[in-house]
Order: sequence, then C-alpha cells, then structure tokens
Amino acid sequence: SNFAHAEMVTFGAVATFGLVGLLGDSALPIAIVLAIVLSAGLGWGLDAGLWKPLRKRNTGLVQLMIVSIGLSLAIRYLYQFFIGGGTEQLPGSDAPQIALFGSVRLSVVDMVSMGLSILLIIIFGWWLTYTKIGKATRAISDNPSLASASGIDVDGVVRVVWIIGSVLAGFSGILWAYFRPGIRWDMGGQILLLIFAATTLGGLGTA
Repeated sequence: SNFAHAEMVTFGAVATFGLVGLLGDSALPIAIVLAIVLSAGLGWGLDAGLWKPLRKRNTGLVQLMIVSIGLSLAIRYLYQFFIGGGTEQLPGSDAPQIALFGSVRLSVVDMVSMGLSILLIIIFGWWLTYTKIGKATRAISDNPSLASASGIDVDGVVRVVWIIGSVLAGFSGILWAYFRPGIRWDMGGQILLLIFAATTLGGLGTA
C-alpha cells in the first residue's frame, strides 16, 4: 500500500511543466518523453534507495505503509516549495471543445488521452499475460517465496514493476494535468482516495 503513489502521478506533470519552461512550449513532446524517463528514474531510485533495504530487513506491511505516508507528505511539500501553491498550465490545456453528440463536448486532447489510456491498458495486459517478466510478476504477486524457490529473481522483477508503475503514474499525471486542467502541488493527493478505491474494488494484489 504505497500512499506516495499519488505523488508519483504529480511528478509526471511537474517534471513536464519544468522541462517545458526550460525547452519552450514547442518542445512539449520532447518534454513529455523526458518526464516519463525521469519518472522511470524516480521509481528505480525509490526502490533502490528506500524500498529494497526495507524489504531486506523484512519490514512489515503496516510499517511500509507508514513509511509511504511520510514519503508522500515529504514529496508533496517539496513540490509546493518549488512550484508554489498556485495552478500552472501545460501548453494546449486551453484546446477548444468539440460538440460530439447531445451535451457531450470533448477537446482533441481529451480524445487523444482516452485513446492513449485504452492503448496502454491493452499493452499492459498483454505484457502481464504473455511476457516472461509479466508471468514472473504474477507469480510473485501470488506467492513470493514459491516464486523465489522456483528460480525467479524476485528483487529484479520488483524493480522492473516499480519502474513500469512509475512510468504509468508519471504519464497519467500528464493526462490528469490536461483533464483537471492545470498542475498543482497537491493534485495527486486529490485522487489518492480514488486510486485506493479502484485498487480495493479491483482486488488487492491483482492486475
């Protein structure tokens, strides 16, 4: 139960905003790609520097949850320190809405976001089902001890999952920034309950 996952969502949006400020509005696609790469680096760094040492010490789930709450608060207020308490916008956030049918109105950005989200869900489902690491991920989720005894590198697979989870969180933060619209230091915290509701309804430990 990683309560800092919402801050990883915010990271994608904040990183994109910072990179656009450095590279210019015209470099938005490059900024998005770089922000996703940075999100992957954040996931790798958090696992290598924090979660892996705690796993090696056999830290309990409750203690891990408490650590993640503290990490969430620290990162959230770090965002506020750097970007302030206002709302910032990404280029294209003011895209005009198109009347589709009835009272439904969507912008091109909204429709592209929906398409990308569906595509990513399909790709992730395929990855879990058919790839070697995906199958190992499901095995570890079911029974880590048995997976380890079967020769699966549990730490290695967990590291990969952290990186992929961070990439998806960072990218979703960019989409969320366009949907809200805008970037705030606490934007991830606003959807934290929804994230955990989805996780609980879907089933803890299942894709």
